[in-house]
Amino acid sequence: MALPDTPSLFPDSSSLRDAGLLLRRHLAEATDDGYFGPGSAIWQIHVEGILAVGIGRALLLQLAHPWVAQAVADHSTFREQTLERLVHTIGAAGLLVFGSRAQADWTAAHIRHVHTRINGVLREDVGRWRAGTPYTAEDPDALLWVLATLMDTTLLAYESVFGPLAAAAIEEYLEQAAQIGLLVGTKPGAAPRTRGELAEYMDEMIGNGSVAVSSAAREAAAALERPNFPLRRRLLISPYRQAARAFASMTMPEPLLVQYAPVLRLRGRPLYRLAGGLGRGIVRRLPESVRWDPLAQTALRRTRV
Repeated sequence: MALPDTPSLFPDSSSLRDAGLLLRRHLAEATDDGYFGPGSAIWQIHVEGILAVGIGRALLLQLAHPWVAQAVADHSTFREQTLERLVHTIGAAGLLVFGSRAQADWTAAHIRHVHTRINGVLREDVGRWRAGTPYTAEDPDALLWVLATLMDTTLLAYESVFGPLAAAAIEEYLEQAAQIGLLVGTKPGAAPRTRGELAEYMDEMIGNGSVAVSSAAREAAAALERPNFPLRRRLLISPYRQAARAFASMTMPEPLLVQYAPVLRLRGRPLYRLAGGLGRGIVRRLPESVRWDPLAQTALRRTRV
């Protein structure tokens, strides 16, 4: 699962700036191109910094699985250290995609190790789950849901700006994302391999009640909406938060959109639609040096040496 504390990639005393510098140094020092490399679909998609607007949506989807939400409530410091936990999660993702094979293997091994300590029981009836149901972060089916939320959100965020991807590119991307899933504990052959399979899987999980928003999910979502940041940092990231909320509101599956309505503020959707059109035009015109993700740029520079 992604939200309960991810591996400690940085010393606890690291500032967020130091953590970012350390992560880029790790990527710069990687000794190979990892499991995918610069010609892969996953690199070509994840190079785009605009994917960051999808983080909120992906987290809300993950929290909508009652096991994930309860694990966050029971085991994570997410509420108290929202930004730090997000930075660690983004760092882990960066090493899995852009790191060397050794870095990806190390990161995945730490994630699996952390998951061995995340166990408990659900505290309420939600969806098809009953209070008292045991959960574990090692469960392959719960891990598959987390993976699927990232697959779906990444494709939506990319295509919302740059237009539809070819079916072959989507299938290559899903195949490579499935490889990452295997590293962290999903079952072989379980991940969707086409856009249709991905949509069918997510619809089924929501439709059969495996995914439904619990009170624990709403509490964690509120922490995302009102993070425990100093005032200056809240002001600095306010434009990003607005964009992330808009993207989540416009793309969330309808049943979950209704359940998350207090967080997503549905009355703002017409304005979100207008702002999204303007934002897409601006992003497409940005130079790559501005548009591309800093971690991806570090990895690309490494491969050109």
